[in-house]
Amino acid sequence: MKEGVPCFMFGSLMKIKLYDMLGHSFGFYRAEVIAALISVFTIWILTGFLVMKAFHRLKHPAQIDAQIMCFTASIGVFVNIVLAYVLGGHHHHHHDQEDQESQQKPKKETRNINLQAAALHVIGDLLASLGVLISSIVLWIKPEYSFVDPLCTFLFSIIVMYTTYQLVCDSVHVLMEGVPFHIDIHQVKAALLELKSVIGVHDLHIWTLSPGKTALCVHLVIRRFASSTSSTTVAVNSDVNGDDHVLVQAQALLYQVFDIHHSTIQIESRSDLLGKDDCCLALDHQ
Repeated sequence: MKEGVPCFMFGSLMKIKLYDMLGHSFGFYRAEVIAALISVFTIWILTGFLVMKAFHRLKHPAQIDAQIMCFTASIGVFVNIVLAYVLGGHHHHHHDQEDQESQQKPKKETRNINLQAAALHVIGDLLASLGVLISSIVLWIKPEYSFVDPLCTFLFSIIVMYTTYQLVCDSVHVLMEGVPFHIDIHQVKAALLELKSVIGVHDLHIWTLSPGKTALCVHLVIRRFASSTSSTTVAVNSDVNGDDHVLVQAQALLYQVFDIHHSTIQIESRSDLLGKDDCCLALDHQ
């Protein structure tokens, strides 16, 4: 059951930015999530197979060589402990690199969902090996307790399913482009409405490319004030400068407060005959 490590390596390799050649404008960030799902589903399939075998052993007890079983399980436990240590070291190294790249602003800790899936796969393997080891020790001492082996399989299968369920939910949430759990979309809208000249917010969408990489697109409605100058060119330039100012403010707000780096903002205008409350009400009914 070492499929999780190859899946982790596959997901990391797929993130190489070949989108200029293949037409993936967002890159291969979602490959990380897909690889995580494949890894977890592999765990579930193998767990189901072990449960079926455990039921069969309960109905038809068989003679087991406890010494060989104990020796093999010990090797499995040792190998999985080493793999868990290696993945843990890679996890800390990954965050050290992120910290060095973002010295200007403290960044919220993000988790690599593919690395987490690989770690859960190793943990599932470790639990299975521990179950076999415990069963072999019991059978070595009490050979007549043949039911211990399938019971340990049931117990550790439940633990494995429980520990991987949330990862599947998180992965599906990302693939369905749900709003990241740490962001309140209503707070984002309220913060944008507090910007100067902004009188409306609509078509606000926030989603996750991969854990730690959030994207946003939104339309901001700003108030246009009548210009006292007779020059049309000067008035247009003034409007453009005002749009740029609102755009810079909005992007800075999204980055500093909500840690959203990838934002697409469209500026729209409304007549200043409408009040701010009326405009927001009209936009809400669109």
